[in-house]
Amino acid sequence: MPRRTIQGYNDLLTRFPAVASQSDGWDPSAYAAFSHYQMPWKCEKGHKWIARIQDRTSKSNGCPCCGGWAVIEGENDLQTKFPDIARQAYGWDPSKFKYGSDKKKMA
Repeated sequence: MPRRTIQGYNDLLTRFPAVASQSDGWDPSAYAAFSHYQMPWKCEKGHKWIARIQDRTSKSNGCPCCGGWAVIEGENDLQTKFPDIARQAYGWDPSKFKYGSDKKKMA
């Protein structure tokens, strides 16, 4: 595989058009599909994050919010999903933690 980006051959847009459609403010045809550059991305729901191109293409990593890896206040946080349990929070904000989180127990 060539070391440089060849548009129409090994660029991100040609090799992975679905991933390329999530590029946020940069030209996916200017970067190789498996490059190590960290770039901004934006999913269909509008979530934004930074990830290496290689992680998006070889590991099939997608949006950390949609994938449940990040806390989204009002969507997947403990306060939103389980308000009765969240009312028992003492000294911490249940909207900052995902429900089902493996974070350390709060005393």
